[in-house]
Amino acid sequence: MIFINSKMKFFLSQGNFLTFPVQLHELIKKGITFDQEYFLFKAFHNEHELIDKEWVRQNYTDDTGFECAVNSFHLEDYCNTDIQSLGQIANIGLKLLNEFKEYWLENFEVSCVAILTMQLDTEFGPDAVFRFHKKRQGQFWIDLNSIELSQEAIMVMEIDPVNNSV
Repeated sequence: MIFINSKMKFFLSQGNFLTFPVQLHELIKKGITFDQEYFLFKAFHNEHELIDKEWVRQNYTDDTGFECAVNSFHLEDYCNTDIQSLGQIANIGLKLLNEFKEYWLENFEVSCVAILTMQLDTEFGPDAVFRFHKKRQGQFWIDLNSIELSQEAIMVMEIDPVNNSV
């Protein structure tokens, strides 16, 4: 299921789509590792390095906060093309969410949440952040009931292997 606030809907309708950046495809293709309780991009985490759960609990609000911090990146850092508009980056983000969903459904049997946020008041051009976390009872990064109130453009995809297929 996908949730999109009106700001993001506007930018999705405005953007002319650019070629999907190879670097983003490669980041997904490198894969995701599972470490005790956490799903982490292999590109950002050494899968041979164990995560200290106690350290996570001392430094983050919850497990979801930790995963979102470790699994977040700016889309424009992976784009060779000069992004000219929020519409372009929104459409790249939608393609990324769909590619991430396909990878997740092929490899995991637990639910997760993928999130794209875009800051609208940046002075340096389009600024979009992708992050994901395992779906956990009572833990969330973004309150889906409040995304319309956000100052950011937001797109959230809940990925449920039980109710989805590739």
